[in-house]
Order: sequence, then structure tokens, then C-alpha cells
Amino acid sequence: MAEFEYADSTQPFPLVLNAPIDGLAYSWCPTMDLVAFTANNGKNVWVHRMNGYRVWDIKINEGRAKDLIWKPDGKQFAVITSKNQCHIYDSNTARLLSTVDQFKEGCNFGQWMLSEIDEGYHKFTELVDTDVLKSLPKLPPLPNATSNNTFSTKVAIEGMIHQPNKSGELDLFLLFSDKTLDITLHNLFTAGPINLISSSNDDDEEIVGHIAQDIQSHYIVTSSFSTMKLYLRQFKFSFVSELNFLQDIALSISKIIALSGYINEILIFLAQEIKTYLDANRRYVEILKESLEKIDETVGDQLYDSLLTGMMSEELKDWLENTIGERGIARWTKIGDTAFDNTRRTVFYHLVPSCERLIILLNNIKGTASASFSGDEDFKPDLISACIDSVQKFMKLLFECTIKVNKEQALFNSFVAWINFVLRELKDEEPNTIYKTSDVSEFINSHLERSSLMMFIPNMRRHYNEIKITSSDLFDSIKGFIKKSIIPSERKIELGMITEKQKLMFDHESLYILSYTNCTLNIHKFNTIADQLKSVHVLMDDDISDIQVSDGDDEVFVVTGDEVISFGFYDLFGSTNQTSFKKSDLKLLKSKNFAPLKPKHIAIKSQRDIWCIIFDDLKKCLICSLKSKPNTSADTDDIDTETMV
Repeated sequence: MAEFEYADSTQPFPLVLNAPIDGLAYSWCPTMDLVAFTANNGKNVWVHRMNGYRVWDIKINEGRAKDLIWKPDGKQFAVITSKNQCHIYDSNTARLLSTVDQFKEGCNFGQWMLSEIDEGYHKFTELVDTDVLKSLPKLPPLPNATSNNTFSTKVAIEGMIHQPNKSGELDLFLLFSDKTLDITLHNLFTAGPINLISSSNDDDEEIVGHIAQDIQSHYIVTSSFSTMKLYLRQFKFSFVSELNFLQDIALSISKIIALSGYINEILIFLAQEIKTYLDANRRYVEILKESLEKIDETVGDQLYDSLLTGMMSEELKDWLENTIGERGIARWTKIGDTAFDNTRRTVFYHLVPSCERLIILLNNIKGTASASFSGDEDFKPDLISACIDSVQKFMKLLFECTIKVNKEQALFNSFVAWINFVLRELKDEEPNTIYKTSDVSEFINSHLERSSLMMFIPNMRRHYNEIKITSSDLFDSIKGFIKKSIIPSERKIELGMITEKQKLMFDHESLYILSYTNCTLNIHKFNTIADQLKSVHVLMDDDISDIQVSDGDDEVFVVTGDEVISFGFYDLFGSTNQTSFKKSDLKLLKSKNFAPLKPKHIAIKSQRDIWCIIFDDLKKCLICSLKSKPNTSADTDDIDTETMV
């Protein structure tokens, strides 16, 4: 049953929430009419349509959700947890795409940016399509992939491995702790931590807000509990302009990380397939071994003697007739053939194509990095060659192991054919199978108790780990360049007393910082060109419980008392020197009274002019569209809140 119900069919988008939510994180999808909440004390994230239907219910297994961030294109969203993990989900399927958890200093909140790089970088490269990956067959998803698989599902492969190179687009995800920044490019490649508050005199200062003027210029709001003040600081991303083809390198690295995760999950899957065969072998052989210990004989000797002489002990005969039998040998044959076939198929359908893509991506990085890092002493081009060598060794091992698998399967088939032959003879039936004695002998002596599949996965793991180590060294050198090119300013600008919540927005060169304390709304305007700060204060009639700022518009939404109001705030910084205003001084754009209910939080979608209002009991929620400019009693009565009790 949906958690929302219609309050009144005549109301615009009315919904009633039956189960409580947290009020910790709530926001609209930028491109789809979906609203998300954290619920159950941060153990769930609910995504609902406007009609109240719950699209997704995502359970947070470790920790509790404390922030929710949508990607600007709406295709993905991220959930930050109290365990300092950032889970990234696909909006259309709610599948987990990746988890960022390499935070040394923790993670409190984040901001997602999709930014265009200077078109000059790709002015000539776009004339010729050099993306070789487009001509390769697509990687198949893992058979029977589950929610535990992150990189081998169809959604993940399409979203992270097959994603096209969008010329000039840089996917940046900024994640902030109390004092540091971690940067994740294309969801997977993370550089950090970068200390943004380095002064020893600011030990108690914490980052509480962030906004970007553009991809290079960033501002953070910090709070100090010793001074009880808010401050404004700036930092810059110089690597964006200094690192040529950054978007190409970052995307290639993220694909390499995704391919590495894909290979890891394929190896886990393959290990399970092989284990089934090895367990069956071990189980059958152990039964025979236990019975032969009584007569001081070994499995190999007994089977070998029977193969050459046709004679067998009573223990071997009992094992063949009662343990194996026709059904047992049929099952053994099926398990063996399945293991050998799946191993070979997995190698050529999954692992070899993955290695081919890795080599192409590494060569792409080799070409672009040589131009990007030509003057950087920390970057070592030999690291790329070492990565390519490790992948080539891995591919060589795949082919060598496949040859061994093919040989062992042929020997295994001769062995089970001989077992079938013996079983029919014991029943005085005419044998109808053909086997090669030398093959059966070789299988008994070399593979029955020591299958080549036993070392298949350990050998793969050893070479796979070598790929991870060499690629990690390469990534660290690029991360080092990015980290040292992020320059935080030591200067800080005081913004007044500490507050509970802050909202930031840019209007050209003007940065607005809005916050509230009790019934006072504080608005600061910082001119980034003139380097000047102005502040005004608006006194409301009742305490403020939430504020939101319209994207790109001169409009702030304020939840105060029983109502939600909105007004433009640019004009408050007029030519007069007035810095203090009352609610009665404002020209309201929208106003809605909800008495006897009391609104607590509000999420707005500026493009559609839609509100999502959460009431103080956290069980009632209303979605409505208010496109008029009211402030009349008639408008206030548009919604019959009595029906929502």
C-alpha cells in the first residue's frame, strides 16, 4: 500500500503521508517529478511520484542516511551515510552503481556538478572519431546478477563502462568533511582529502556549506564554535585549466576502475562455478578413500589397477555400484562439463574482452597524459607501461589456463566414459561408450585429486592484484597533481552569528548567503568583484523552521509559524542604508496558511513551481502548485487542510 493518499481530488497534487519521515534530507529530482525523503531514522530512502506512489524504497544496511544529492541530469542520486560512505544509485532502477568509501576524514555532505570544459581542448580532436571502444562488442552482464553485484549488471555496464566520451563534459562530485574535500570524478575516481582549513588557529572551524561560481571558483561557509560565528572562505580548482584533456583522462580512469570491479565480480562468479565441480569431485573421492584406507590402498592405485587389469576390490566395486551408479555418474558428468564450459565461456565472453578494453584505455591515457603532464615531475609515464604489461600478463595467463581446461575436460570425458563402461559391465550389459586408456590414466594420476581448476582462480587473483597495484600507482600520481593544484585561501569573511541552516546562491558576480535564527532571516550579499559584503535582516512574526532558495530566481521560500511565504530579496540591498526589515515591509510573491496544521520543512522545484511541504508531525506531506501571486484570504483557503488530519 502506498504511503501517500489523496486528501481531496479537487486539490492540486494533494498527498497525505501515513508513515513518518526524518526531515533530515528531502529534495526533488532536477529533471523528473520525483521527490525523495530519508525515513525510519535514516535507515531508508523513499522516492515518490507526485501522486504518492512509492517508486523506490532503498534500505541503508550500514549506518544511517544523512544527506541525499541528485545528479544535475537526474539520472543518478547519491546517499551519504553516517558510516562515511557515499552510495550512488541509478534513478530509473534504484540499483547501486558504486560506493565511494575512501574517506580518511569522513563525509558530511556533497554537491554534484556537470561542467563544460573549454571547447578549445577538443577543437580538432572531434574532427576524427578515434574512439576504438565503439567498435568493440559490448560486455555482457553477469548471468543471474544480484543486488550484491555492483559492476557486472547491465545498468552498471551501460552507465560506467560503455558510457560514451562526451567531449568537454566533466562529472565532478564534491564531498566535504569537517575540514577537508574529496573530489570524485565520474563516480569512481576519487582524489583527496584536500585540507581547506589549514590554519592552526581554526581547529574548531567546520565546513557547513558550499557553492561554486563556476567550475574553478568555489566558496565554502564555515562555522566556529569558539567564536559562534559563520565565515566565508574561497578555494580554486587550478587543475581544470592546467590539466589538458582532464575530462578524457578522468573518464578513462573511471572506466578502468569499473572494469577492474567487473573483473573482480566475474572472478567471484567463476570461483563459485568451479567450487561446485571441485566439491563434487572431492565428495566422491573422499567416500572411496575412506573405504580403501581399511585395506591400506589408495584411490589412484585402485582405479589405475582396475583400468589396466579389469580387476577391482570389493570396496571399489561397492563405490561404483552404490555411491556412483548411473545417476551419480550422469550428475558428475553434468557438473564437470558445466564447470569446464562455463570457465571457458567466462574467459572469452567476459575476461578477455575486459582486458582488451583495459589496454585500449591505458593507451588512451598514455597519449593524453604525455601532453597533460609534460612539465610535472611527479608524473611517471613508465607507470602506464607497467599497467599495460600487467594486463597483458593477465591475458596470457587466461589463454594458458584455457588450454589446460580444454585438455582436462577431454581427459575428464574419457574418465567418465570409462566409469560408464565399467558400470555396464558390472550389470552384464553391453558397454556403449568409447574411451582412451591413456587419457583415463592421465586423468586418474594428474587431475582426479589435483584438478587444474584448483589453481585457476588463485592464479587469476594473483595477476589481477598486480593489475590493481600498478593501476593504483598510476592513479595516485594523477591524484597528487589534482590535490596540489587545489588552492584554499587563508582569508575568511565573517558572516555573523552561527545558524542552523544555510542556503547559498549566485546571481552573476553576487553571492547570497541566507540563514536564520529563531524568527530572524539573515541575508548576506558578497560581491566577488568588488570584494564587498553587505547584510540585511528580516524579522518574521513567528519562528522560522526552514528556508529554500529558488534556482536562479530572486525568490526565497520561508516556513514560519503556520504558513509558507516567498518574496524577492535582491531589492532589499537597494540604494538606501536600511539593513533591518519586518515581514510587513516585504512584497510577498506567494503566501499560504495551513492552520491548524504547522508546516515544518519545504522542498521546492523551481522549474515546475511545485512545493512539497512536510508538516511538524512528519507524517503529513502536501504537494501543491502555486503559480499565482496571492496574499488574499481567498487564496489561503484554496487547500482544505482539515481533510489531511
